[in-house]
Amino acid sequence: MKTYFKIAAYLFLLFLISIYILVPTSKENYNVKQGYKWERYDSKLALNLKSIDDILNYTDQISGPAGRQSLTYLQNLQYVLAMRFYHGYSYYSLHQNWIAFLAGKLVWSDLDAIVSSKDILLHPYAACSQVSIVFSDCLKKMGVPFRKVMLKGHFVLEASIDNKWYLLDANLEPSFSHGIKSIAELKASNELMEAYKGHKTDEELKVIFSRIDYGPVNSSIAPVTFAFQKTTMFLSALIAVFLLIYVTYDLCIHLLKNQDRIKEHKLYQFIRYQFIKVS
Repeated sequence: MKTYFKIAAYLFLLFLISIYILVPTSKENYNVKQGYKWERYDSKLALNLKSIDDILNYTDQISGPAGRQSLTYLQNLQYVLAMRFYHGYSYYSLHQNWIAFLAGKLVWSDLDAIVSSKDILLHPYAACSQVSIVFSDCLKKMGVPFRKVMLKGHFVLEASIDNKWYLLDANLEPSFSHGIKSIAELKASNELMEAYKGHKTDEELKVIFSRIDYGPVNSSIAPVTFAFQKTTMFLSALIAVFLLIYVTYDLCIHLLKNQDRIKEHKLYQFIRYQFIKVS
């Protein structure tokens, strides 16, 4: 049993080392937009807005006297996030979190889809749920109540200003010609189709809004996946360090046990002779 464990440890360490050596790290090209043609993506914002504070500070600048608790500020923030990302899922790589990466490929594809706003902001692209995660963290910092809204194949937020709810969708970027409203109000006034015109067909919108499930106010988005990814990120590093220590220790023990044999080996004698000769 001990021999099998030792072999497994050596092979797995070799596997992890090969990941870092042979698998190239992907470099994001911020100047190439691969999302929808109509997206407002701005590569300069993607390069410069790397944190929640960066996003809010930039929104402060363009909002002027409008406070963070105002509807004007909320609309500006939505516009900034629409320019910050283009549509596309961001995932953890083998280098970042090899456990989540393998789980995503072998168990469930969403397990390696990033749900930490800090890590999502390392990419120029994000899916609807990922943009909503960044948006919700902005709203938390602003002190604005929000709730997640699960649609059929889509994910958005609603935020509350002066006790009124407003739809926020920085991913599909709807245009509200009659002003921003809640999903319920938009449906009642038949404004949804017009708001998403050119971005989704009427048939697609009927499917998307055929399901509307509201989450609790100010609840975290994907808390279980977030906990899984944070845990596996720690374990990915811990296991690699443990294997490195174990294999190094085992090699040292092996060398000490076979010290006499090594000294008698011709290669050892040759290297020792060359070293003495140079000295």
